[in-house]
Amino acid sequence: MAKYKKIYTLRVLYIIFSFFILSCSSIELPSIEKSTESQKAYKAKFDDISLKIDQISNFPKIETDILLKLKQEPINKLLNLLAYNRIDDINLYFTPTKSFIEEKKSTLGISYTNYLNIDTGFVSINLKSLKFNSISANKIDALIELEGKGIISISGKYFGIPAAVKSDVTMYLIEPITFELNIGNPGFAVLKPIPKQIKLKTKFEIKLLEWKIPWYQEIPLELVQVVQPINFPLSINSEIQFPLPTDQSGAGQIQMVPYLLLLSKTKINGEANKISYQCNMDFKRK
Repeated sequence: MAKYKKIYTLRVLYIIFSFFILSCSSIELPSIEKSTESQKAYKAKFDDISLKIDQISNFPKIETDILLKLKQEPINKLLNLLAYNRIDDINLYFTPTKSFIEEKKSTLGISYTNYLNIDTGFVSINLKSLKFNSISANKIDALIELEGKGIISISGKYFGIPAAVKSDVTMYLIEPITFELNIGNPGFAVLKPIPKQIKLKTKFEIKLLEWKIPWYQEIPLELVQVVQPINFPLSINSEIQFPLPTDQSGAGQIQMVPYLLLLSKTKINGEANKISYQCNMDFKRK
């Protein structure tokens, strides 16, 4: 009986296999030639996608969370706004000066001396413009322009007659200067002017009795006396509210939890007329 059962099982399997073969005979399989043509047709696209994947994988890795590059043009726009809004950048006071102008005269055998003294004076100097011309190797070549106006009190003698007068004073300076770009105090960058001597052009016109004298003088100054290092912040601390589940039981219960946004490990670099700023970003629960 077991023998006939085994034969019956084999016949059933044979019938099922035969049916499967007959049903597959209606499926039209591609020939070797068509398969080869299809491979050639898609090979170009396949290679192109592979190349793009390789290029993406070869991108330089950015080790920081935030990378910002700023061209010098928007920086100059900001500097122009800052310069425009300031009217009292430098206050310059004239100290009393004896005989800054003196001439000896003789009329009809009588000798006398005309002279002028500075008694007091005050000039308010404004930063008219500060423009970055180039940025390279963490050095910024810039052009600074200052303009000042004030009043000076002058006394003296003309033909032996003492007199005093006040005169308008104009000062002007336009000089190329260079800043060094560095990290200063923690969280700050600093633009430090490289020391050099600059010349402040000064002019005023004096009319004392009938004595008219236009006066022009270039006053030598050290750049660090006029332009101090400029500090600006790099790290920004801010607070963000995150919705998080509460510790209480119950569905749909959330609470707004404050986190501090901390920017750390700041770096700054000036090259190719751009300033690059990079830092890490961290969240800290308050």
